[in-house]
Amino acid sequence: MIEPARKKGFLFIISGPAGSGKTTICDGLIACKGLKRIITTTTRSPRVGEIDGRDYHFCSRADFETKISEDA
Repeated sequence: MIEPARKKGFLFIISGPAGSGKTTICDGLIACKGLKRIITTTTRSPRVGEIDGRDYHFCSRADFETKISEDA
């Protein structure tokens, strides 16, 4: 099987404890370099002002574990 050509790029992982400035760093990179943010999935409840599909993909723990087991 021949795989299609893929564009090479970079993946940045910004990790740190709550309140350490992760969002500030990400917002700066997006503004200055035109990067895009990946929307991650969480099992916690949305906080005030957060929107499903914009800030996070919110789901139950059971749904999350099902997706993992189905490799979805």
